[in-house]
Amino acid sequence: MSLHRIADVDELHRYLYAAMQLEHATIPAYLTALYSIHPGTNPHAYNAIRAVVVEEMLHLTLAANMLNAVGGTPDFTRADFVPDFPTYLPDGETDFQVSRQGFSKAAIEMFLRIERPARPSENGGQTVRRARRGDGLHAVTVGTDSDEHFYSIGEFYKAIEEGIERLYGEMGDDMFSGDPARQVTPEYYYSGGG
Repeated sequence: MSLHRIADVDELHRYLYAAMQLEHATIPAYLTALYSIHPGTNPHAYNAIRAVVVEEMLHLTLAANMLNAVGGTPDFTRADFVPDFPTYLPDGETDFQVSRQGFSKAAIEMFLRIERPARPSENGGQTVRRARRGDGLHAVTVGTDSDEHFYSIGEFYKAIEEGIERLYGEMGDDMFSGDPARQVTPEYYYSGGG
C-alpha cells in the first residue's frame, strides 16, 4: 500500500502540475552540461545527454497532457513554475539540489541522483524524507499538515498512477473532463522509448 494517496481531482491537479515543474527543472541542467561539451570532443556523452533531455521534454509534454485530460490547466507562466537554480525538485528529494553546470563528474553525479530508482522500504511502501520548506520549487505535500515527500521521481509517478487508477475507479470516464483539442499530439513530438 502506498504511503501517499491522492484524495481528489484537485490534489491530482497539484501533483500533475508538480510533475510539469519537476520535468522542466531537469531540462536546463541537462542542456547546460550538453552545451558545455565542445563539438566533436565527446560524442558519446553528448549523444547520451541529448537523448535524456529529449526524453525529459517528452515527459513534460505528457504531464501537461495528463493535467489537461483530467480538467486541469497546464500553465508555464505561473510565477512559481520556473525555478531559481540551484533548486530542490518538487517531489521532495532533500539530499541534493539540481543546478546548471558544465559537463563534469559532479554533473554526472547529479544526473544519477535525478534518475535514481526507488528504494525499497521495510513496509513495502514508498520511501519518504522530510523536506525543507521554502527552498527551491513548491513541492507536493501529502496532505495539509505533512512535510513528507518522495525519495525518487519513480515513487512520485507511482503515486500519480495509483491516484489516477483510484479516482477513475470512483469517477469513471467523468474524470476525463479536459479539452481534447488542447492535447499535444504525436505529430508535435517524437515517440520516445522511456
